Amino acid sequence: MMEIEIKMKAKITEQDIEDIIVTALEQGIGWWSCFDNTGPEYRDAPENEPVAITASKVLLSGGTLRLVDLFEENHEYEFNLNDLLNGIKTWKSLGYDTYDALAPGGLDCGLVDADAADCIIQCMIYGDIMYC
Repeated sequence: MMEIEIKMKAKITEQDIEDIIVTALEQGIGWWSCFDNTGPEYRDAPENEPVAITASKVLLSGGTLRLVDLFEENHEYEFNLNDLLNGIKTWKSLGYDTYDALAPGGLDCGLVDADAADCIIQCMIYGDIMYC
């Protein structure tokens, strides 16, 4: 067997980031982590806006998000948009993008389900899948 390394560029849109964050927070990562939404940006958010939408806006505006690992005592992780983009890259490079959602044309978030969003967040924080 022979292996080759293929590098590619793919466009990630703001909508893609929102889709990943919403899917991760609402369906994907809650079984192993807790999202910290205690900051003023959440208290000042529009009353009917879901927390996950507010979180994606915070991230896209240059802010950071914080997660607490429920299995590792006192492990909190703060991340920004660049960290998430690196997590997407790691997720792809380690072969976890089983549906080829990330292709040279861009990211098809219709193929990023709760499991994929969870894997992206874990790849971002741990550099691999820690929990499955």
